[in-house]
Amino acid sequence: MAILVVCSPDDIPRLFGYYYLKRFANLAAQSGHQVTFLRTATLENFEKLLREQNPEFVIMNGHGGRLGITGQDDNVILGLKGYDSLLGTEIMDQNPELMAGRTVFLLTCNAGLELAPSLINYGAKATVSFMAPFIFVSDGDDPSKEERGGLFFNAALQLPIRYINGYTWGESFEYMKRAFDEEADRAEARGDTEAAKYLNYDMAKAAVFGNLAAKYESTLSVPEVPLERLWLPPPYVYRQRSAEIRRDVDSVDSDKGTLSVR
Repeated sequence: MAILVVCSPDDIPRLFGYYYLKRFANLAAQSGHQVTFLRTATLENFEKLLREQNPEFVIMNGHGGRLGITGQDDNVILGLKGYDSLLGTEIMDQNPELMAGRTVFLLTCNAGLELAPSLINYGAKATVSFMAPFIFVSDGDDPSKEERGGLFFNAALQLPIRYINGYTWGESFEYMKRAFDEEADRAEARGDTEAAKYLNYDMAKAAVFGNLAAKYESTLSVPEVPLERLWLPPPYVYRQRSAEIRRDVDSVDSDKGTLSVR
């Protein structure tokens, strides 16, 4: 079974997504999973990897609208035909059938409005996304130097961590929502009412579609890292400045799993 993670770190919001998704990808690879991380997320590269590797599980982070999700240089790489007012672009060709037979986590704004549920109609097993903007707050523009933004991504990434640990899609979704709730409670207790507000907001806007009983058929797992510890680097992940994050552990080839970055 293979996992495809898609994120081009072209601006600050996607740099945060890239940073935390890269950590998840390394964690999964070190635990024996076959992971490809598509950093140069053009439509051509995206479709090529889907054909070549046929991943069962796809995770995408980009700018999301009602109908589409952008990759590198803000070009739509997954979408439905039509004008997307939230992206401000006309999507001329659609390709939702690319997700047929897969479970799909769209860690993006707005895709839960139409794209995520529509993927089920084109054969996707199950999807999760957000019905509104995915909002996070941070203490700066460098995800390697702050932990506030990590509250949001750590909570969201409980879904893929649980899913490849053998939980069902529905169980993984509920665990993710519980993680947002727990992080909101912690933020509130620290007096960070802004973070608590948006953690609760993201939790409320998360939506799940399709077969809630779907499971990732693998005997492997990743360590179930406590929420407050996920941002602390394991030995094979290194804290670096934003300009260096692109070079952060671009391959893993252990005796168990692999990670390749394209």
